[in-house]
Amino acid sequence: MSKIEEAVAKIPRKTSGPGCSVGMLLERLPKEERDALARLVDPNANPRIPSTNLQAAISNAYGEDIHRSSVDRHRRNDCRCGRSI
Repeated sequence: MSKIEEAVAKIPRKTSGPGCSVGMLLERLPKEERDALARLVDPNANPRIPSTNLQAAISNAYGEDIHRSSVDRHRRNDCRCGRSI
């Protein structure tokens, strides 16, 4: 691991404040829906699906008002939930 990667790895993840809205939605969904949404927001599985499209799909499917930037952060694993689901 490079020095810069080690330095970034040592930066603590934010844990206070409201949770990741995508992660909180995933926690509330039934297993089948949770698994489907988790697959869709996985950037390794679906790198060509823009976060804007995913945000619109989440809004249409679940009636949730989640911002595109929340989807972006979740996909980058840069959110408070750390995509632990």
